[in-house]
Amino acid sequence: MTSGSRPDPGAQQRSLIDAVVICFDAYARVRGRRHSLLNAAHAGERDEQRAYEDLQRAVTRLRNSTET
Repeated sequence: MTSGSRPDPGAQQRSLIDAVVICFDAYARVRGRRHSLLNAAHAGERDEQRAYEDLQRAVTRLRNSTET
């Protein structure tokens, strides 16, 4: 990429999709740990809420990128 050139929109889209997938994976793992029988692996409601909010923000960024 040369100076003054615009980033590849396809690469930006892929990056946003990757972020959604990563956040979804983190949320699914936290939810799974929340119901775990092992106390060491147990996750609290706050952890689940934080992961869910991260996922929502990632989805919003992806949606906003397709509207422009």
